[in-house]
Amino acid sequence: MNASTPPQRGELFILSAPSGTGKTTLIRSLLNGGLGGCEVAFSVSHTTRRPRAGEVDGRDYHFVSAETFQSMIAANLFLEWAKVHDNCYGTSWAEVTPRLERGTDVLMDIDVQGAERVLARFPEEKRYRQDHVRGRVQEILKDFQQRGNPPI
Repeated sequence: MNASTPPQRGELFILSAPSGTGKTTLIRSLLNGGLGGCEVAFSVSHTTRRPRAGEVDGRDYHFVSAETFQSMIAANLFLEWAKVHDNCYGTSWAEVTPRLERGTDVLMDIDVQGAERVLARFPEEKRYRQDHVRGRVQEILKDFQQRGNPPI
């Protein structure tokens, strides 16, 4: 790539499952060397819930008040957001767009409602993503196990 060639746009990956199914555990494992050296950024979501023990603002979530969250919704600052178990969760455009434009792949950890909203915003990507992921899941699991990691 020369100075006049813009970087290739990054890929957006969504890991989606219901709350409490181990998405964060899987992502931490992948980001700690399980991706074979690929550069992937984790998108940190905003939430109105209180931090749990050991969670760090800006690393695990951006913890905000309900009022701040509602202001962000009104200003269209979220790529996706949803209310889950009496709390709001959302991924800001600012967490995703600049990284993709720099050519960095972005991994989102969102629930099923959030994934549906993201895919609704990018309908042309939906079919490709579904087919691509189905083909890669078995490859990833096999590679993960060959490196001595327990099955997922």
